[in-house]
Amino acid sequence: MAPDLTTTSSPRFLGTAAAVAESNRPCATESGNEDASIMSSSPEQNPVDAVAVMDYFDSNLDSVTGRLRDDFAASFYQNLGPNEREILSKRFRNFFNHSVYGGKMTRSRLSFGVYNSLCRNISPADAQSALTVVLSIELLQATFLVIDDVMDGGETRRGKPCWHRMPEVGLTALNHALRLQNFVNISIMNAIPNHKNVGPILKTVWETIQISSDGQELDGLSASSENCTFDRYRQIVANKTSRYTFYYPMAVALLLADETAHLNEVLKISEAFGYFFQAQDDLLDFLDNDTASGKTCCDIREGKCTWFACKTIEKLANSPDKLDTFWKCYGSSDPSNVTRAREIMLECDLLADFRLFERDAIAKLNTQIAEFPLPAVRPALRIILQGLIGRKK
Repeated sequence: MAPDLTTTSSPRFLGTAAAVAESNRPCATESGNEDASIMSSSPEQNPVDAVAVMDYFDSNLDSVTGRLRDDFAASFYQNLGPNEREILSKRFRNFFNHSVYGGKMTRSRLSFGVYNSLCRNISPADAQSALTVVLSIELLQATFLVIDDVMDGGETRRGKPCWHRMPEVGLTALNHALRLQNFVNISIMNAIPNHKNVGPILKTVWETIQISSDGQELDGLSASSENCTFDRYRQIVANKTSRYTFYYPMAVALLLADETAHLNEVLKISEAFGYFFQAQDDLLDFLDNDTASGKTCCDIREGKCTWFACKTIEKLANSPDKLDTFWKCYGSSDPSNVTRAREIMLECDLLADFRLFERDAIAKLNTQIAEFPLPAVRPALRIILQGLIGRKK
């Protein structure tokens, strides 16, 4: 993050980079003005200056996030006394600082990059409005993480105690999360009240919340011989991971740019990205790499339906005794049972299986990217894939 919390720099990418932006149609703007010029050059031959876009993102990140924090802490709808307002504002600011800051901002970076690949000649005002909208994605991400940590009994998140583990917080963390979830809507409406797609953007938020909640519910069910299958796993990933990690940021970007014809294709590639991403998360947990991930949750201990659990069941289909032992140990909090379950999984040579899966997944994603119907977005999709390959957290 940039150290300056107050300065808003000029958008470096609004000139030369915007002149080669990958778009075949003008973007909707908050003011309603549109640049009607059509670029004749090929989008992939003249990609937007991604470095300049991310420089703008980074140099404005703290100021815009700080403004969102201040608005969140001060957004009261009922009359409150000055003492009560001060108490609540302090608590909400502390919650925001603890739960929103510290992430990689992957989703908002993705969204802002895709938006800029589709638009050109973006005004400074529209750039700030768009950045505010895409950063609201991180607010919803923080909401999900706080609730997820409470449900899982998590201890740490991003290298520090989970919010519900902090003094005088406990289960009130759920109330804080619900307030932040509602503020996502407020922040979007405040940022783009006159945008032609503000309604569809808000609808995308609401759908993301419900679909992700369905996925969370499935994910929270303990694995068993009946439901620990790759079919169930795909449903969990499609609802819990793909939707809000990939589809939501890209859909918001397309709606901001008024490029709405290919949302179904966005969903398809988002599900492919999400499946690969979640399987990687399962790998990190299986390797028990707590230092890298900043988490102390253990999928084996919690009996989660993961890529590795499903593959174990698949490979033990002809070894009933070993499978029975696995089920007696999987989902147990007893350290000896956790160790034994992991030993059985290692004996199945799952890491070799995962490398084959990884190779095939990368090849399929490269094909989907090459065939994606919006050439302007392909470079951003390639950047996403490169960022996922070999990730350690």
